[in-house]
Amino acid sequence: LIKSMRGNIRKGYKKELIPPSEKGEILSVNFSLNIHQILEIDELTKSFTVKYSQTREWFDRRLTYKHLKKEKEGNLNVLLPEESEAIWYPYLVLNNIRNVGDIESTEVPDIHKVIPNTNFTFAATNNMHTFKGSENALSLTKENSVEWKCEYAYHWYPFDTQVCQMQFFSLWEKTDFHPSDLRYNPDISLDRYTLGRIQMCKSTIQKKKAIVVEVTLGRPIVSTCLTVFVPTILLLVISFAARTFAEEYIDMVIQVNLTILLVLATM
Repeated sequence: LIKSMRGNIRKGYKKELIPPSEKGEILSVNFSLNIHQILEIDELTKSFTVKYSQTREWFDRRLTYKHLKKEKEGNLNVLLPEESEAIWYPYLVLNNIRNVGDIESTEVPDIHKVIPNTNFTFAATNNMHTFKGSENALSLTKENSVEWKCEYAYHWYPFDTQVCQMQFFSLWEKTDFHPSDLRYNPDISLDRYTLGRIQMCKSTIQKKKAIVVEVTLGRPIVSTCLTVFVPTILLLVISFAARTFAEEYIDMVIQVNLTILLVLATM
């Protein structure tokens, strides 16, 4: 038993073991994601970089808490560093990345706290209010910047739609992650793309239960037409118009067409 919030650790608690459920079912973990920014879309390396924070919530029946505050928001019920290191938490693996170096921690520290139950029920013993771990959830929030792999297809350019994925799965078979809340800024600014929609769902990856977040990217049609198609058509018109002077000014026509060819190659 661990009495958190300036608590003590009794013998018998093992942080390597998954917390037991009431009836022996698979431990349920709520998964929330907040996408802050899409930092980069790199078509050459087939990747896209996302800055996000993820929150996991679960119950540990082996724990008992004391001195909890009723407010759920804020940092009033944050665990001490030594308490966070002493208890079990659901570990997530990022699937579609190249290596561990693609994961970067931000300056925002991890937040490990207790979420009091809605009714704020507790037991009063020895001039102390104690809260059961089976009724009060644990929450762990981490913020990272991750470079994910993404396969881009350009068959229908500029009317193409790209779908990139963020794949999370658990190492433990006795834990089941459930998509809880997905937040993102719909006005995220991108250079060559527009943000379509972002959705999160449960899936199976390599025979393992996973959470998949799909980010749909589209093209800004108007700007693409103004920066690609309209200039290209104008250059082709100038090229064909210059051919009318081919008999008298052949050198000029060749120079004009070579210049147009170079401009088209750089577009």
